[in-house]
Amino acid sequence: MKAVILDAYNVIHAIPSLIAKADRSLQASREALAHLVMAWKRANKFNGEIYLVFDGKGDVFTRNQTSTIAGVKCLFTQSGEEADDRIITILKRAKNTKNIIVVSDDGKVINACKVYGASSKPTEYVVQRGVKISGTSGKKAMDVSTEKAITEFYKKKLGL
Repeated sequence: MKAVILDAYNVIHAIPSLIAKADRSLQASREALAHLVMAWKRANKFNGEIYLVFDGKGDVFTRNQTSTIAGVKCLFTQSGEEADDRIITILKRAKNTKNIIVVSDDGKVINACKVYGASSKPTEYVVQRGVKISGTSGKKAMDVSTEKAITEFYKKKLGL
């Protein structure tokens, strides 16, 4: 199964137009992200599944914690569970992570992708070509040896 999994609030908080919507309404920012992702899916002719994983904080109630917005599957964590942890659980349980792309700027999620063999992409990945985003972290890239050391540490911590 080809899939793209987005750390949804992480992506929302990296894109200024979505931040502005979130300041007014979380639901409006969720809908805007879903529409952005569907535009990305069409533009890139992506034929896999797309999932937005949100932290469930009590402002959202769905019986099974799953809903669809603009044709995109949305997963809401239980109260007290972070989206990061849900994404890591999905990776841990997946039979084949080679076809999974996770979109997040969160170090914990990025490291889990390395541990479980999934690809990770920065939040800019879902913005259509030609659209400039400002307000991203602008952090300097990590050197390869530090990256490997962190991955090994994380593997040991997970008992892998």
